[in-house]
Amino acid sequence: AAAAAATPTAAAHIVAPAAEARDVALDWGPPTLSSKRIIDGSPNYLPVPNAEGPAPDDMAWRKEVSSDPSVPCPAGRRPYHTILT
Repeated sequence: AAAAAATPTAAAHIVAPAAEARDVALDWGPPTLSSKRIIDGSPNYLPVPNAEGPAPDDMAWRKEVSSDPSVPCPAGRRPYHTILT
């Protein structure tokens, strides 16, 4: 039974073939090449074009988060807590 589940025809109903799967990366633009290089000299790519500026787009949500615990989190965000033991 385990060998049958590992065959491509048995797994076809679980995972869509690559040709049929939608590429979600197309929803986002390509990364931006930075003018700065990584320590080893290789190119550095930025997640958003203004990532090296004072207010990068990918961190804009932080401005909406209040340090006041009575203020709810912005829509689409949930509180995150790390418990150290």
